[in-house]
Amino acid sequence: MHFHSGVSMMSDLKEMADGHRQSFARAVSRWADGDELEFRVTPGATNYGSVDRWHTMNRPEFHPNFSYRAVGEVEKLNIMAAMHEGYDD
Repeated sequence: MHFHSGVSMMSDLKEMADGHRQSFARAVSRWADGDELEFRVTPGATNYGSVDRWHTMNRPEFHPNFSYRAVGEVEKLNIMAAMHEGYDD
């Protein structure tokens, strides 16, 4: 039988949270410059079901289970184009 050590699991969680803080800081910086801020529950971060979908965030707030992105006008157009790809066929 194999057991994870509590120390190893805690360092894995800290590393994941540190990575999310960095992506959050980059996204908030772009948000401060006028881009839209979005979040989603990081796939696999929780045991309960969640939809792998991005949601608009009106006020920056950090949570270790969330992934963040800033979306400018060009990215919004690219996202919308990708969502509708194949509908014109």
